[in-house]
Amino acid sequence: MREDRLEKPERPEEVEDDVAEGVVEALEPLAGSQGLGESARGLLAELESCLATHDLDRMVDFFTEDVVLVGDAEEAFGADAIRDYLRGMADMEPTVHWEWDRVAVVLDAPGVLCFAAVGSITFNDTAGQSLGEGAPFRVTCLAVQEHGVWRLRHFHGSRPQ
Repeated sequence: MREDRLEKPERPEEVEDDVAEGVVEALEPLAGSQGLGESARGLLAELESCLATHDLDRMVDFFTEDVVLVGDAEEAFGADAIRDYLRGMADMEPTVHWEWDRVAVVLDAPGVLCFAAVGSITFNDTAGQSLGEGAPFRVTCLAVQEHGVWRLRHFHGSRPQ
């Protein structure tokens, strides 16, 4: 398990993205900590970076053993299914790249972060150049802290029709 993974702040300094109304109100800042939206954006950036390595073990390690992943055309339930799903991503030459326009934290509790994001998806070649125009993309994620490391327990990504 990777120990250099993103750490969850104890309390947010400020909320830079949308926070679901009524779920989190009047957060008290703690010096030096990240905003809730930045924590979610950090996890999404780490996921993208992880996928860009094409290292299947590293990719699988980003998810919990009991992960549920749902996409447009496929779904994966559990460790074996996620390994099979991610093997296709590890074997393909282009890498996924997301641009997030909006990130909303839905739940922030000890050891749990649930959020949604809306933006666009493209694929980059080995030189990091886009292989086309971005397409709208949305995602919901549930991240949990296991042994001090953030891992995704749920990922639902899709392109709106």
